[in-house]
Amino acid sequence: MSNISFFYPRHTQGLALGLNAGLGNVGVTTTQILIPLVMTFGVFESPMVLEKTSGTLIGKIAAGTETWIHNAGFVWLLLLVPLAFLGWRKMDTIRTENVSPDIGSPLTSFGRISGMVGMAFIPAAAGL
Repeated sequence: MSNISFFYPRHTQGLALGLNAGLGNVGVTTTQILIPLVMTFGVFESPMVLEKTSGTLIGKIAAGTETWIHNAGFVWLLLLVPLAFLGWRKMDTIRTENVSPDIGSPLTSFGRISGMVGMAFIPAAAGL
């Protein structure tokens, strides 16, 4: 949302921000409907048995019912891998000095980010 000011004139920025936020909330609704549905049939692995009754937007699933809860994670994997690749390759449109000073190649940037994430594990490895 922070990049909207670069792409839209002042008098249309409010509409652009509202559409961006509203379309982002469509993802929440889609998730609340899609994830319980894919947990009701087997796609990737063998089922597990529910120990407690589970409620969803479309009804209740009784205890003892077979479910494929791990499908919820695989749905995200199938959606996010291509989107991450597209974002990595295509989201470099703002190349002004005040927005992205000397960012280098995508691999250099990925290496820097990976290094920073790796530093977060140092205290854990040291037992702190």
